[in-house]
Amino acid sequence: MIEINLLPEELRRKDKFKIVLPDLPIGKTIVALFAFFFIAQMGLLIFAFYERGRVIELKKEITVLTDETRDLARKKADIVAMRSRLKEIDALTSRDVYWSKLLNAVSDSMTKGTWLTGFSLLETQESSGPPPAPGKPAPRGRRIRQIRLEGSVVGQGQETAFIGKFIKEIKSNAFLNALFDDVKLANITQKKIREFDVYDFVLICVFKDVPAPAGAAK
Repeated sequence: MIEINLLPEELRRKDKFKIVLPDLPIGKTIVALFAFFFIAQMGLLIFAFYERGRVIELKKEITVLTDETRDLARKKADIVAMRSRLKEIDALTSRDVYWSKLLNAVSDSMTKGTWLTGFSLLETQESSGPPPAPGKPAPRGRRIRQIRLEGSVVGQGQETAFIGKFIKEIKSNAFLNALFDDVKLANITQKKIREFDVYDFVLICVFKDVPAPAGAAK
């Protein structure tokens, strides 16, 4: 017999849809999950070791760069000192002064018990005018050239007198008097060598602003 459902579509009874899950094995599922977490942990551990190795390598590179920076700074300081020395030599050789005659004149002015241990040329810039406003450069004054004479004297209690006589001899020398505007004692220190009292002194001889005398020209 054939049955015909004459009810409208919206009134017809519909069968409920059922979701049927497959029957999964619980044991294998737990093992699979543990395996997944183990592999994930191992991957993280390997990544952590890799990153740690990278950090160690970066620290080594930073150490090497720091040492190289120090070497570069030291070499830069050496270059600056060398340039300063070359500038000093250039100043010595460029000035219209017969330096051998100057040294001979200084040697002739030496007094009893004194001897020279050092000779150098100094150049400074004299400041001119009032102090500059904040953020503005200081006005440049004239260039001052000086000779620094370092020496020692032994005089058994007459050391300062010998130094004073040496200064007087320099000032009374015609050639040196034409070159220097002033000769002054900058420093004096005492030391003991065996039973002798030795005085180390420094004289500053300031050049005049006028050209060197004709007898001093190269």
